[in-house]
Amino acid sequence: MYDIGFGSYVIDACQSTSALNLSVTCDYEISSAGIKDVDELLAFANLSNDYYAASPVFLKRNEYSAAEITEFLKDGYILTARDKGRIIGVMSFSLDPGYHFEHLTAADSSSIKFIGAFIHSDYRGRGIGTALLEKVFAICREKRKSYLHVSFETANPDAIHFWPKYFKPAIHSVRRTINKDI
Repeated sequence: MYDIGFGSYVIDACQSTSALNLSVTCDYEISSAGIKDVDELLAFANLSNDYYAASPVFLKRNEYSAAEITEFLKDGYILTARDKGRIIGVMSFSLDPGYHFEHLTAADSSSIKFIGAFIHSDYRGRGIGTALLEKVFAICREKRKSYLHVSFETANPDAIHFWPKYFKPAIHSVRRTINKDI
């Protein structure tokens, strides 16, 4: 009960980008999104927000705007997985998140952030998230970033199954959901 939302809520995890060389076969096109993809990315980000809003235990997500996505693309990356040209998954990250103790980031690190990672529910379990993560690690190594950070919610069964396979949890944030007056 503790790790499904009644206690531990967010895990901050970190991994050396040289520690993992994933080798996964993916039947979908993985590529970097550009300005031309902003409207499609916005629709997909809203789809991910609808998924999180459907559960009362997830943190509330911010609504995105086309301007925010455009701005993020100037300095960050949004990788997409596509099936027949349609976005079915995203993973967004920043190469220069700066120094942030809680997020375990420094000058030589990168961080999965902004939209984060989301795979359309019809495509989960097909290696798409791993293929996107493999590309993130490759870009980080190419750009000489030594570490990659991610935060995820323990109440998300997909996240708690996926991220610990590749990252070492370092910080567990706790929230109290039980009414102390009961």
